[in-house]
Amino acid sequence: MGLLDEPEFDRLANAGCTACGSGSLTFRTYVDGRVTLMGAEPVGSITWMYDGEKFIDGVYQIACAACQQVLFSSDVCPR
Repeated sequence: MGLLDEPEFDRLANAGCTACGSGSLTFRTYVDGRVTLMGAEPVGSITWMYDGEKFIDGVYQIACAACQQVLFSSDVCPR
């Protein structure tokens, strides 16, 4: 489980960048995916699981897209 919870995520997303005032943020996150296998070989494309709670749980960095100021960072693996 990651260190970011939903209320803190909402607060950071709504506040935007505290350094330059930009509202455009970049999120780095681990997103779960599913691959169908047959005989240990992939037989389709990856289906990404973008459910809200898992998305927020996987975020390990939030940065400003304009000035690259890091607003949240965690070196703890969220998975």
